[in-house]
Amino acid sequence: DSRWITIKLERVVNSEPDLRMSTYIRDAQGFEFSGVADGEYLIWADYGSQSGEVLRSESKRITVNGADITGIELTVKPLASVAGVVALESSTIEECKGKGRPLFEETLVSIQRNRSASSLLQTSPDGVGGFQLRNLEAGQYNFDLRFFPKHWYLRSLTMPGAKESI
Repeated sequence: DSRWITIKLERVVNSEPDLRMSTYIRDAQGFEFSGVADGEYLIWADYGSQSGEVLRSESKRITVNGADITGIELTVKPLASVAGVVALESSTIEECKGKGRPLFEETLVSIQRNRSASSLLQTSPDGVGGFQLRNLEAGQYNFDLRFFPKHWYLRSLTMPGAKESI
């Protein structure tokens, strides 16, 4: 069972990403980038496990200035996840009486970082309402829960350990 890890090197110009390079290593035996121009860079490692979990190292800022850089250590760790259970409660509002209960397959749980389309992750709960969103980088996220049937609405979100619902 050989493991392949991707090492990524990204040049930073005026605090913005400019150019990205990557290389692959097997069994963590070291890595090398050749022909790297002088400048400021971020470097990190990614590893995708067979279970679909992504492991990533923290990015390190390095400066290339006419000489080789050695001894960079990148330790990959699992990314964060959010898991929970969607609980459906029947409504006593007159307009909702006699309406069918939605299926969990008609429910969409999503999380998005910085309102960027590329950071949107979504899933439907399983048959008992459980869900998990994995491989989340550190940051602030917007959480959303949607029911496709029109006669249902979100009453509350409760976080474990929280004193009140959101």
